[in-house]
Amino acid sequence: MLAALWQSPDPDRAVTQLLQDKLKLIDTRMAELDALRQELQQRIGQHCPLNP
Repeated sequence: MLAALWQSPDPDRAVTQLLQDKLKLIDTRMAELDALRQELQQRIGQHCPLNP
């Protein structure tokens, strides 16, 4: 894949776009993990429904 970027007509722009896409993916995953963390934090204080 990287070799294809270097062979593109504008490799600087192609690499920049690739890195921007990767950053967006990281930001999305971090937001998902933060939401999961918040949900788990809320559940810590709740009574377990499996215990009578």
